[in-house]
Amino acid sequence: MPIESQRVGAMAMEFIESLEQRFGETATLESVAFIAVVDTGNGTDTTWQFRNGDGSAVPLHVGRGMLAETDRGLTSI
Repeated sequence: MPIESQRVGAMAMEFIESLEQRFGETATLESVAFIAVVDTGNGTDTTWQFRNGDGSAVPLHVGRGMLAETDRGLTSI
């Protein structure tokens, strides 16, 4: 899949809608992690960003905590 903002934006909107359905429209977004694996033509590269709900950068220890919580959730399914 080429890197297309419209496609990525559509995926983000689906995720936001699932959050609203699960937690209600009054819940607030505390932080978010973006993780992408990119095929460079010479292999793959994984890149990420962690952001607070206001768009500012998340401290590294918070990002690590988000990943640890995700790992715990994945191991339980």
